[in-house]
Amino acid sequence: MMRHRTARNQIGLEVTGSAVRAVAVRQGKVAAAVSVPIVHQEVSRSDAVLRAFAALERKGITSLESCVAVAPMGGMTNTVLELPPRSSGAPIEALAAAELTRGAGATGLEIAVFPVRTPESGPTEYFVTAVQRDAVLSLVEDVAAVGTELIAIDAPVTAYARACSSANCLIVVLEQQAIAFHAVHDGLPILSRSSPITPRALSGDAVIAEIDRCARYLSTYRADTAIEEIVVAGPAPQLQDVARDIGREFDVRVRRWGLPEGSARAAGGVEYAGAFGAAIWGMSGKDAA
Repeated sequence: MMRHRTARNQIGLEVTGSAVRAVAVRQGKVAAAVSVPIVHQEVSRSDAVLRAFAALERKGITSLESCVAVAPMGGMTNTVLELPPRSSGAPIEALAAAELTRGAGATGLEIAVFPVRTPESGPTEYFVTAVQRDAVLSLVEDVAAVGTELIAIDAPVTAYARACSSANCLIVVLEQQAIAFHAVHDGLPILSRSSPITPRALSGDAVIAEIDRCARYLSTYRADTAIEEIVVAGPAPQLQDVARDIGREFDVRVRRWGLPEGSARAAGGVEYAGAFGAAIWGMSGKDAA
């Protein structure tokens, strides 16, 4: 749940294994975007968060009181569960947490659930995303050290979906140390997963093979679900080549994500989708699951 806040600048923050990225959105447009690398034994995650906010201040962003962060993929669990419809009055989040605890032994979770299919009778299918509470608390502490309030934690799949503004798509996020896939159908998340990968192993063939796996999963799980667009984002140097290879292999639109027109651009903007999506959610001032 996110509380309504009115802020001059809404900060979106994404922390990955290799960098901290922060975007300041003002009146719906990006006022500044910064990225600070995490260099193990030299620059810790906490240090990188401090440096990112300091870099925003150097860019003239002086109002930093409100921040929405993207939950770290490494500490997340994503699955689809059959649960009672919300109209039944059942405690959906509590039931989802109990199911994950029983099935995977995960404890101390923050849960968000999204209905993906509600039949006329029987249980509703929900996409459930959960993050370890310790990971959330460490993010809260890092942001508090800057003197900024963390008002919400956004799931990666919803942050990227919001940034891409596409109702039906597969979002491929290429990082230096991982590759993530987020599928959105009718504006709702239905798949989110991440795999570690080395820069040397990152190639068009490897990504295409993973997209094939996602497509097979979606066709099995939802026969009426097809990938209509593939959006590629992230800072990986191979991003342009990989996007080209994907376009040659699949008969769907393939595009590289970038900051919206009229924004304060930084390095083409391809690495800021998650932080931008989180900031947009903060600007909306609406409660969300």
